[in-house]
Amino acid sequence: MTAKLLEIIKNIKFVHILTVLTITISSLIMIGVMMIDDFKDSDLRTQVVTASLSILALAVGYWFNSSNESNRKTDLLAQSQPIEKKE
Repeated sequence: MTAKLLEIIKNIKFVHILTVLTITISSLIMIGVMMIDDFKDSDLRTQVVTASLSILALAVGYWFNSSNESNRKTDLLAQSQPIEKKE
C-alpha cells in the first residue's frame, strides 16, 4: 500500500494541484456567498456564483478537452524510442 501511494504522489503534477485548489477555492467562495444573508437578493451574489461556476467549468473543460490529451500525446512521444531509418 505504501509503495502504491508513493507512486501516486510521485506522478502528481502542478496542474493536478492547481485544479484541486481551483475547485476547492471557487466552491468555498460560492458556498460562503450562498450562506451570507446580506447577499440573498443581491446582484453581487449572482455575479459571484456565475464567476465561480465559470471557474469550475474551466477546470473541468481542461480535463475533458483536447489540451489534456495533447499534453499527454506530447509526453508519450517524448518517451518513445525513435524509429530507425532503414537503408
